[in-house]
Amino acid sequence: IGFLGGNGSGKSTLLRTVSGEIPLLSGSLEWGSNNISSYFAQEADFDSPDMTVMEWISSLNTSWDLFDVYSFAALFHFRREDTEKKISFLSGGERSRLRFARLFSSPANVMLLDEPTNHLDIESREALENSLQEYTGTLIVVSHDIYFMKQVADRFYVIKSGRLEEINNLDTLGEILEEPGGNGKSGPGKKEWKSREGLSKNQIARLERKISDTEEMIEQLEAEKKKLGARVQQGVEDHRELARI
Repeated sequence: IGFLGGNGSGKSTLLRTVSGEIPLLSGSLEWGSNNISSYFAQEADFDSPDMTVMEWISSLNTSWDLFDVYSFAALFHFRREDTEKKISFLSGGERSRLRFARLFSSPANVMLLDEPTNHLDIESREALENSLQEYTGTLIVVSHDIYFMKQVADRFYVIKSGRLEEINNLDTLGEILEEPGGNGKSGPGKKEWKSREGLSKNQIARLERKISDTEEMIEQLEAEKKKLGARVQQGVEDHRELARI
């Protein structure tokens, strides 16, 4: 299940309530039997920042030997030399990957994820998507990343004005969030929008043309990026050429 909504709509508050981190203001919350949950908070500190990555991963399962630790670390894109780093020196993305290691080492059959793609690079985000697609338990996730949501969730709810609305098509999300009142009806029509913004037909035509040109440029840059990525994968011996790429 994926929850979406604008900033301040209450997505994180909902997840913190379900996890038991904050108390209910009203209503009731009841877990099914035999459920074990794990919670990935949007921001979290490590209790032992002076530990190395190796020490921290080793603490997740005391029965692991050195090979097990290195193998598990590699699943979360930590190379052998990375495992010697202290947690306090890790980047935001590296810390997120380390927290995911703890998440996937637990026996939880319910995962609660609050903005899990924050700080992650493309490669790490794709690795997380693959792991969550293979996960057989229940996933409850809050994210602003619509593409990510489409990959890992199959039911979607929008939070707006203190209400929940289930949606079947994420392409209508922007329309729903812009609509005043949160009653689920479509937002203002194009004519009303033009009038409200005070734009002339010529101004709108120029903006629409600029959008079209920008989209074409994005496609061209994406194609160029793909070619450069392929060149890097083939190996570039000249370090100056590699830096240029």
